[in-house]
Amino acid sequence: MNNHVTLIKETIKKRIFESGWILRQLRGLSAGTELSYDLFSRLSADELEIIFDCGAHKGETAIDFKNRFPLAQIHSFEPIKKSFDELVKSTSVYPQIHCYNFALGDNEETIQIQIQQDSQTNSLRKSVTDNNLSNTESIKVQTIDKFMESQNLYSIDLLKIDTEGFEIQVLKGAKNKLENGKIKFVLAEATLQEDDSEHTNLNNIIDYLKLYNFKLVAIYDQVIWKSPSRLAYFNALLARS
Repeated sequence: MNNHVTLIKETIKKRIFESGWILRQLRGLSAGTELSYDLFSRLSADELEIIFDCGAHKGETAIDFKNRFPLAQIHSFEPIKKSFDELVKSTSVYPQIHCYNFALGDNEETIQIQIQQDSQTNSLRKSVTDNNLSNTESIKVQTIDKFMESQNLYSIDLLKIDTEGFEIQVLKGAKNKLENGKIKFVLAEATLQEDDSEHTNLNNIIDYLKLYNFKLVAIYDQVIWKSPSRLAYFNALLARS
């Protein structure tokens, strides 16, 4: 009887796999596969209440976080007007997602950046000084510390940063909160490729957050480039110890 049940299970799993899906028990997953499971089961995190989504793009991550962490208030920051309009549209039915049309960085300022053809590659690193250049946009920048003070926010449970090479600047703008231990987890896009000018090197993130007792605990969403094959970039989870 047990062999028959096992055969049925294996047949179902095989059919699901052939359809492009995988059926796995959460407890059997490797670390770095499912963020919410790692946070709650492996890192003993409390229920997340405040999430910052820095570089929200069109709301893809915000909606994913809404599903994974239903009790959290999600603050999404997207400075590019066209992407921000899409962000507002895609998240308008979710009252726990709050959208802001400015960037987060290490200073309060307004800068001019070059808008890229691929909206996912827009970055504050691509600033311009010639206001006559075409396809540019004026971006307002605020620090996490100043924003949290203005909103009476006490702490951040998860700080997600996907800012195309601007991650360190975002972290520097949270200096006070980091020093006071008010940020529990950081999820930052990073690379290990020394010749990658589009992403922040993971070692730089680790070295900076080491000052505030953070350690790398897992990586997610690995992207592989070909010719030659190599790990391109990924999301790194760091936890305050």
